[in-house]
Amino acid sequence: MSAQVATQRDALTLTNINANTDGIILKGELSYQHTQSPKLTASTSGSINLAHYIDKSNKTKRSIEQSNKQSPDEKEKNTNRIVPKISLDYSQYRWLDALVNIQDFSINYNDTSVLKIDSQFIASNGLFKLSPINALSTSNGRTSVSSIELDSSRPLNTIKYSIQADKIDYGNILKQLEVTNEIRGEMDLNIDISGQGYTLREAVESSHGELKIVADKGKVPRWLLELWGSGLLRSLFPTTWLEDSSTELNCAVGHFKVENGIMRSQTLLTDTKRVTVAGEVIIDWRTEHIEGILKPHPKEVTLVHIGSPLRISGSLKNYKISSAESSVVTLGKWAIGLSNPATIILLFGNTGAKDKNPCESLMQEHANSS
Repeated sequence: MSAQVATQRDALTLTNINANTDGIILKGELSYQHTQSPKLTASTSGSINLAHYIDKSNKTKRSIEQSNKQSPDEKEKNTNRIVPKISLDYSQYRWLDALVNIQDFSINYNDTSVLKIDSQFIASNGLFKLSPINALSTSNGRTSVSSIELDSSRPLNTIKYSIQADKIDYGNILKQLEVTNEIRGEMDLNIDISGQGYTLREAVESSHGELKIVADKGKVPRWLLELWGSGLLRSLFPTTWLEDSSTELNCAVGHFKVENGIMRSQTLLTDTKRVTVAGEVIIDWRTEHIEGILKPHPKEVTLVHIGSPLRISGSLKNYKISSAESSVVTLGKWAIGLSNPATIILLFGNTGAKDKNPCESLMQEHANSS
């Protein structure tokens, strides 16, 4: 780290800051003045290289090593959990009075820039806000707007997260992160979620809000269908289909509402070239248990035998998909049936997506009726 230091009465200024750690580069300036508010002001730019923190080859090994360090009770409690217990208790930093402007901060993967970030961080009396977060996608030039707010001024932490993003090129992002080159498509994403707790897991378990996803035309690889179906879809789909390396995705839509840590789908639909799948899903984030029914509606005569409903059940980490013995299942006191999905299929399943995105129209109709 290097910087130039200037001191005055009740003031300290650092200019030409250059800080370089493993994968992170920061540049900017910082000023502290005891007699003003905010006492600490700063401006910064720089970059973070995600490749330094995503070690695919050693991921399993690290998980085993971390598991071996846990007590038997901790292992049993965390075996089937996917939400980490990241601490959100920042009450000891209530004294912080700061304003940080973040400009042209680059999120990279190796030599490829994935996002450019502009934002503002404000801290005062136990309230910490990163808002607005303007993220520019380097793949298609689209900008998403999000915010994160953590209130540690009260006895119980409250965290709020929101994002509004249009035309996220998720296929190109997965390609840039070297995950896969076989997925293509864009999606709109809207999230407005809040929760309380001293860890991320506690906040999710008490969360309220909603989440909306609308995906446009794209391609989904065959292996993803096989993975998703855990072998069931391999036995259901005709051999000629499985010979194709990918299937065309016309659109997908998901609208979920969350109350007291229970997330329930209001609309859930995927439309491909050969089949429309509608469903209903409930996730209890307090236990991370999922139950759901999916109803395929084939568009080709050769696929009529895959019209039976499928059931999703188990933990989010180890769920399974099987043939549904009944068209109704339950998660606790909540019944999950096919009345709404069946209506969707009757209205929409026979036509599929053609010149426009019917999923988007479906979401708009739902929003207008709610």
